[in-house]
Amino acid sequence: MDDLLRKTISTYNFTAEDYAEKTDKLLPLERLNEFINLMGKTSGQVLDLGCGPGRDARYLYNEGFQVIGVDLSSELLNIARQRVPGGLFLNMDISGTLSQSWMEKCGGVWASASLVHVPLEKLSYSMGQISDVLVPQGVFYAKVMEGNGSEIRVSKRYGSTPENGEKFWQYFTEDIFTKTLISSGFDILKFYREQNEFSSQHPWMEFFARKR
Repeated sequence: MDDLLRKTISTYNFTAEDYAEKTDKLLPLERLNEFINLMGKTSGQVLDLGCGPGRDARYLYNEGFQVIGVDLSSELLNIARQRVPGGLFLNMDISGTLSQSWMEKCGGVWASASLVHVPLEKLSYSMGQISDVLVPQGVFYAKVMEGNGSEIRVSKRYGSTPENGEKFWQYFTEDIFTKTLISSGFDILKFYREQNEFSSQHPWMEFFARKR
């Protein structure tokens, strides 16, 4: 694990409670329902990639899905486990190898603002891992920030300090992310570009894709 990732994890751990409280207000209800509709199911196994404090996992669980959440922040995972006692929450690197026991067992993979911490050079590998855990015709949702390059930014949104606020951010162009999805065995179903109120120069890009 490199120093950039360690700093990012440390910041999430330090700000876990404040982060959970403030992001609860940002539940993406419309996109979650769209995700469920595209899966065409009311039950099954879903992987929440970078689940954080379990905000979205709780909604999916309450809608009848078996939820697996993975994250690298132990403090955020503790909150997720309290919120969704029936879910399975694991401390794992989303840019690394996902569990072989999930191979072609997940009807959907939900990655809301989590791939923003995956370096560009690891994106293709991560996308291949996501494809591997999805059943054929499984649905993948990804929300990332648009732009070029990467940076370390200090954010004080969640009660952090300069010493405990650094996070690594990777930006993607629409072209690069689209090509990576397609080369990883996905067909793109829907695409949205939304204003990012916290970083106006880096709009949100949202992709719905289906495994071939």
